[in-house]
Amino acid sequence: MIALREAGYIIAIPFGENTRYDLVVDDGEGLRRL
Repeated sequence: MIALREAGYIIAIPFGENTRYDLVVDDGEGLRRL
């Protein structure tokens, strides 16, 4: 997460435990689920 943040990406952590992903990353072109 630190490397993504330092690279300029916006990171969101979903609320709750039953999501299909751990992070959401905004790369400027769209949102990516990780």
